[in-house]
Amino acid sequence: MQLILSGIIIAATHAADTEAAESPQLLRNLQGVWRIEGISFSRPVENTPLARSFQAKIGDYVVWDAEYKLLVGLPDWPFVKTFFRRERKDAAGLWEVELRQPNSNSFIPGILLIKERTLLLCYSCYTGKEFPRDFDLDNTSRSLILVTLRRTENHEGLEASRRVVAQMQGVWELDTIIATDSQGELSHDIDDLRGSRWVIRGNVIHSEVPARKKTYELPFAINAAHQPVRIYTKDFCGIMGFDNEGRLKIAAYKNQDFVKAMVPRKLDPPERLDEVGPRTLYLVLRRVQDSKP
Repeated sequence: MQLILSGIIIAATHAADTEAAESPQLLRNLQGVWRIEGISFSRPVENTPLARSFQAKIGDYVVWDAEYKLLVGLPDWPFVKTFFRRERKDAAGLWEVELRQPNSNSFIPGILLIKERTLLLCYSCYTGKEFPRDFDLDNTSRSLILVTLRRTENHEGLEASRRVVAQMQGVWELDTIIATDSQGELSHDIDDLRGSRWVIRGNVIHSEVPARKKTYELPFAINAAHQPVRIYTKDFCGIMGFDNEGRLKIAAYKNQDFVKAMVPRKLDPPERLDEVGPRTLYLVLRRVQDSKP
């Protein structure tokens, strides 16, 4: 599901141990684009709205940028940094992996196993410190997800994602913003965001809002294995692109409840309010003249 450069600052309390334990060969094997072939759930999760919504993600692409330890497009956790613990001393060759969310000290515990062109990744629905023991989801009381992925050969998604990030670099001005609340009603408390400056450096958006006397910092990830290109942050997930005038457009769902697994279908602005729906976000940014990437 995706690809990226990562200029994300994430606190990792176990960084020293995990860095030393990682195998260069393992990282090379993970680098690239993977297609989701199947998704399974433990009993506490199966037959839930969450599980049903994730079935639509079969066939999606996941991008593992091992150079930056960035994993993009994973169901339920679409934007995480990966840190490996010491290899399990058993015949299966399992690895314990910490999936860390941006700007968070907590992590999602998981295990993975590579078999030739297939990757098995089992992880928790919640943050914590207890790792799955194996891939047997039938005999556990924990809320776990098992994703089966197959390597996609000759896929340019990783490099394409990096090119999109490079194109986003520079200073932008927020030209248009449309947002709705959880009931689908148009929000008016965001009017002061219009005209605000957004500076994009690496994979981080820096925004200054003079009317609020505040600055914001928002890490993001890009997945160009999909078209339109997908964008993920801790606040929203959606699609993005550039129009003929060079403006940057983003259509997204704010990251709450069931909408985590949803992706907008078009970048065009809504013609009617009833097209927008709940927790929707639409942005148009115009590049500030002479701004340098």
